[in-house]
Parts: sequence; C-alpha cells; structure tokens
Amino acid sequence: MNLQELRRGWRTSEVAALLKVHPNTVSNWVHSGRVKATRTPGGHLRIANSEVLRLFEELADRAPARRHQVAT
Repeated sequence: MNLQELRRGWRTSEVAALLKVHPNTVSNWVHSGRVKATRTPGGHLRIANSEVLRLFEELADRAPARRHQVAT
C-alpha cells in the first residue's frame, strides 16, 4: 500500500486479508456497527487506518495464547 492508498482507507478485502477472515465478515461488521466505514462516491466501503488498527488490537486481545512445543 502506498501513501495515497493509505489516505483513501482500506477496502473490505484488504482488511479481511490482514485479519484472515472472509471479506463478507468485514462487510457484516460494518453493517452491524462493529466497524466504522465510509462509502466512496461509487458506493464502495472504505475503512480508516485508525479503525483497522482498533479492530486488529481488539481481535489480538481476544485471541487465545499460542503454545509452542519445543522440538525434541
């Protein structure tokens, strides 16, 4: 992503790829109010950088701790 793309916000597919969820999940989060987004003149959803960071942190806090096994 370049600077101009960061200024315009994230597409739902980009957020989905980052968070490893289906793009429809991100759209559902927007429509339910869990994630704030704006619409482009063409009607596409855009999610601000701050909102992506907030969501990423929220999901990281809820993720179960991973246990690494030591190879023997």
